[in-house]
Amino acid sequence: MNCNKTNNIEKIFQWVLRNIQIALPLGLWASGVIVDLLTGQEENNRRSRAQQLLRTITGLGPAIIKGGQALSSRPDLLPSEYLEELQKLQDDVPRYENGVAFSTVEEELDIEFGDVFELLQDEPVAAASIG
Repeated sequence: MNCNKTNNIEKIFQWVLRNIQIALPLGLWASGVIVDLLTGQEENNRRSRAQQLLRTITGLGPAIIKGGQALSSRPDLLPSEYLEELQKLQDDVPRYENGVAFSTVEEELDIEFGDVFELLQDEPVAAASIG
């Protein structure tokens, strides 16, 4: 098999895997909401489901966090409990090690980080979902 076909298969596999990683936790959350609706417990469980959604979104990475941030400003789509929880994504998002960020930039751009970027300080002063 040539290298190009191998790369295509790897990319397809990564795409499928990432979609499963996203769909499974969101599907579990949605299933809980559906059960709550069917059992008449949706209003009672709304706060805990909103907290569960926040944890789920936070664990899925920057692109999904950005979606959660966008949802947090849509009172026409979500109850206030969800808005309150998702608005936490506006103030603070999970941080990850600088080494992870640097190696991702180097890999994606095929460069040496230090050859292109100069850091003024070793540690970030803040985190953002997509930078």
